Amino acid sequence: FTDALAALDRPKTQRVHSFDRFTNSMALFDKFFDPPIPRYGSFLHVTLANIGAGIDRVNVYPGNFTRQRWNGAPIELLFVDIAKSPQLNAHVYSEFMPSCIPGHTVYIQQDFVHVMAPWIQYGVAYLMDHFEILGPQTPSLFLGVVSQPDGDKGRRLVADDFSPFEKAELV
Repeated sequence: FTDALAALDRPKTQRVHSFDRFTNSMALFDKFFDPPIPRYGSFLHVTLANIGAGIDRVNVYPGNFTRQRWNGAPIELLFVDIAKSPQLNAHVYSEFMPSCIPGHTVYIQQDFVHVMAPWIQYGVAYLMDHFEILGPQTPSLFLGVVSQPDGDKGRRLVADDFSPFEKAELV
């Protein structure tokens, strides 16, 4: 990935923006760190080292994702692996989706198949008329952004304003 970033024949103003807490918050992460990162310790330094030669094309935003704001620039590729709660998912839609380019942006929902995150499935289903399914690559779903939802539809998704019955029907 970092070699590909460094070799891009595109202006360096086109950047990858990476949002994460960069915190070892789960035992699941322990196996990835050698030396170990203490629970709730930062692994930002590991991430920056892994980016390596591509660092001049990556903006890193550590911290609480729901407090992060997008700069409004058009988004060509939206890879989402942070929608671990309805609130995080809503933040993706409210901050980033309005900058997606209809007919151009590819939206990759990394956790689409996880049954423990139904807000992802019912959110995508609710907005399906604004997406084109490009294909699955388990556990991800690749979608083309066809159009932007109107304000009311977007607000409803961000507010998670669905009855339990509606959520079940959408899933």
